[in-house]
This record gives sequence, structure tokens and C-alpha cells, in this order.
Amino acid sequence: MSSVQGERKLSLGAGDPEAGYTSHDRSPILDTGTVPDEEQAIYDARTEADETERQTVADSEHEIATARATDQEAQAEASAATEQVSAQSSKSSKSSSTSSSS
Repeated sequence: MSSVQGERKLSLGAGDPEAGYTSHDRSPILDTGTVPDEEQAIYDARTEADETERQTVADSEHEIATARATDQEAQAEASAATEQVSAQSSKSSKSSSTSSSS
């Protein structure tokens, strides 16, 4: 038995201004038995619309969260490079002042 899992999607926290909103889950209908075909068609359409809405929000949040993570990573790399250059220039200025005072 093989199970294939898709990529785990990133999401945004509650209260994030770019977080998506999905309506409450309207799918559970408990102890209803069978329903007429017309009602079943309405229920199926509503369930499909809800799933589409949840998928759209998940995709959007994943895209935003991935972009944010990429931006943070780029900023961290730039910051590390800046610190490395500063450290190297500090070392070279210390070594030149040490050699000139000898």
C-alpha cells in the first residue's frame, strides 16, 4: 500500500492581514438519512463550492507565506554578507594599525 502525500502547504496565522477567510463548514448533516435528488444536488454543489473556497484560500496563503519566507531568507543572507564584509574590513584595519605601530 503506497500513500503519496502532496507538498505540505504553508499557512498564515490568525489575525494576519493577508490571511484568507473561509466560511464555516456546512457539510456535516447528521442523522438525516436519504434526501430527495434535488436536495442532494444542492448539498453536493454547496460542498463542492466550500471545498473550492478552502483550496483557494490554502493556495493563496501558501503563496504569500512562501514569498515571505523567501524574502526573509534573502534578507538574512544579505545581512550575513554585510556582517562578513564588516568583520573582514575590521580585521584588515586592525592588522594594518598593528603593523604600523611596530
